[in-house]
Amino acid sequence: MGGKSSREYQKNWRETHRESVQKSQAKYLAKIRVLPGYKERLKLRGRRWRAEHPEQSRAKVKKYQETHKEQLRQHYKEVGKKLKLEILTFYGNGKCACVQCGENRIDCLSIDHINNDGYAHRKRVGNGGRMYDWLKKNNFPLGFQTLCMNDQFLKRAD
Repeated sequence: MGGKSSREYQKNWRETHRESVQKSQAKYLAKIRVLPGYKERLKLRGRRWRAEHPEQSRAKVKKYQETHKEQLRQHYKEVGKKLKLEILTFYGNGKCACVQCGENRIDCLSIDHINNDGYAHRKRVGNGGRMYDWLKKNNFPLGFQTLCMNDQFLKRAD
């Protein structure tokens, strides 16, 4: 057999017809992406693969986290700030509920339990970002307000 093997032939063909192959793939993907249930099927396929290949899946995640450590840290920091701003804006219009104070620097503000039952509540749901997540997931329940840290300490002292 003096000719090329089938694999070599296919590889050579793909390289020489790269642009037309990419165009036809793009056209095909554009068609199927708009079909109903496409995203759900894609998610299900990913879940199935992760369930069948847990070690490979964890290794991929770990490798991604290691190579993108700084970007992930920055992303989660931004997401946390947006969530905190959303919660504090809802409960106090982005400023302290104390009439005399009027503090509006987000870094100085926090959520306060109006009924002073924060200790028990934080034991159940967690502190900081977990508390903000809980408030949002539970549709911003009553019983909370935005206070600056000075007013938090003054309230505790009373």
